Amino acid sequence: MKLFILSIASVFLISGTLWAQPMNDRTFSSQYQLARVYEETHDLTNAIRIYGELHQARPAVTEVSEGLFRGLYALKRYAEAETLLTQRIAAEPPTFDLYLNLARVRTKLNNKAGALEAFAAAGKFAKDAGYYSTSIVVAQTMMEVGYQEEALAMLLEQRKKSEEGDLLTGEIAGLYFKLGKYEEGTKEYLAMLHSNDQNLSYIQQRIALFTADTSLRRQILRVVTSHIDIKKASVAELRLLGWCYGELKDYRGALAIFLKLDDMGITSISRSAGGDELFQFAERVRKEGALDVAVTAYKEAIKRFREGAATDPRRKDFVAMAELGYLETKEAYLRSMPEPPRDSIRRLVSEYQDFSLNRPNELAFNALLHAGELSFKILHDYSAAQGIYELIVSRSPSLTERTRDAYFALEEIALALNDLPTALRRLDKISGLVASRRRPEDAEVLKHILFERARIDYFSGSFDSATAKLDSIIADPNSDYANDAIALHSLISENGGNDAALKLFAKAELQSLGNDVNAALSAYRSIPETYPTATIADESIMRAVDILVQQGKPNDALALLASMQEKMSTSPLLDKATFREAEIVETMIKDKPKAQRMYEDFLERYPKSPLCTEARKRARTLRGDSF
Repeated sequence: MKLFILSIASVFLISGTLWAQPMNDRTFSSQYQLARVYEETHDLTNAIRIYGELHQARPAVTEVSEGLFRGLYALKRYAEAETLLTQRIAAEPPTFDLYLNLARVRTKLNNKAGALEAFAAAGKFAKDAGYYSTSIVVAQTMMEVGYQEEALAMLLEQRKKSEEGDLLTGEIAGLYFKLGKYEEGTKEYLAMLHSNDQNLSYIQQRIALFTADTSLRRQILRVVTSHIDIKKASVAELRLLGWCYGELKDYRGALAIFLKLDDMGITSISRSAGGDELFQFAERVRKEGALDVAVTAYKEAIKRFREGAATDPRRKDFVAMAELGYLETKEAYLRSMPEPPRDSIRRLVSEYQDFSLNRPNELAFNALLHAGELSFKILHDYSAAQGIYELIVSRSPSLTERTRDAYFALEEIALALNDLPTALRRLDKISGLVASRRRPEDAEVLKHILFERARIDYFSGSFDSATAKLDSIIADPNSDYANDAIALHSLISENGGNDAALKLFAKAELQSLGNDVNAALSAYRSIPETYPTATIADESIMRAVDILVQQGKPNDALALLASMQEKMSTSPLLDKATFREAEIVETMIKDKPKAQRMYEDFLERYPKSPLCTEARKRARTLRGDSF
């Protein structure tokens, strides 16, 4: 052991002798590589030790000095780092990076005056970087260390000094916004826009970035809009103003801007140019629910498109697009009503049909699909709906997306009429059309057809055949119909112990698709009476409750739910039934205190129910809790 210690000691003595001598290139290179390894493996203490020895041996080697600085800075040995940098600045030609690092170090040492002095000096020694890039890097570094006001002052000063100073305006405007000085920032952005209309997109992006904070959104946008005079504004300023109004959801204000822009476009370009932006605006606000504004925008777009079409026949399609958008807006408005007037729906169906005459097939089919759905789903006029959908398929020589939708709608109408053979024939027709063209994109259409065939088997009571088809769909979890297939498969498999009860349930479900909801209600209610031990009995009551709610009979629905909880105390749907009771009391009976108590009782009785989150939310809302 003593011999080993003596050997180690002798090595250190020899090493000390070597270090006392001038370091040759080979030793210097190997030690530098060792320092790099220590640094890359985050052993900064040893890295600094070796970098320090190398720097002492050859202080003019930049790579060594920079490695030593990185280690000292990382270990927060800022005073030593500052000494190293000041020595280098005294001994070497000063550079941008040296002064920038010196500024960072002095910031850490709370030497603000010295840091600002170094920041100012850094810009004087940037040889490779341009004026703009140098100023931006210095400003960003100043902001990183918390000197926002000083960075702003520096940028403003630099802008005055250089012929390229205007390039800094975007950064100045952004910094004003970061400091909450929205008035000043807005003026800078508008100055950019005034100098070059092409800056509009950049300015919108920058404002959108700052308005991502919703608490400041309205405040910032209001400042921007207050600085633009609509009577004197340029086209670019008007576009910015219209964009701001749109972001503020001030759709009427935005409409006024787009009308003015469109009029300017017509005057300055040609009579056939009008309407485009108004149409795009109408499409947007319709999707965002501003239906009254959308109607006006569509009307104005239609008027301008018609004026253009008088001299340019190619613009007739634009007229049709705007007219269809107008009709779709009217439909959205009617659908937003709790009980839309049937006469208004019928008139709209007629308008859609009239529109489809002498229009391009794509637009005509779109209009007819709307008319068919209104007739089928809202008016329950199956004969009229069937005629509309058959018109679509008769006008199309091949299977398109629109005709496919029409064929499936015709199958749904047959189901609503309890006409299973006709439903199957409709599916056979689609299958034949798909088979004749053999396209890869038809894979989902084939799964849709298979799912519909499984439904028909289910409605017919052929449960084994239905589950076999559903298994084929479920095998592809990425299919759009996989979840529906799983739900129907589960319903059949979980209630297979009593086929008679399940057949009656399936019959009731088929009846509920059409006008004979009373027959469906009667069938649903009869299942728990006739087959009280069937597992489908509790689901039958829940379906019956849904029909009673649709019929506006909340008291009957509540009585049925109460009976279920009394007679089916072991049902797995009791939590759902209890929640449904509270929901009906809240939304239909309008007894909020009672509904609140019922939700709170639900939470106590069923603490593990997946409906607890929604019940807790509703109870708090009814109680008036603030969030």
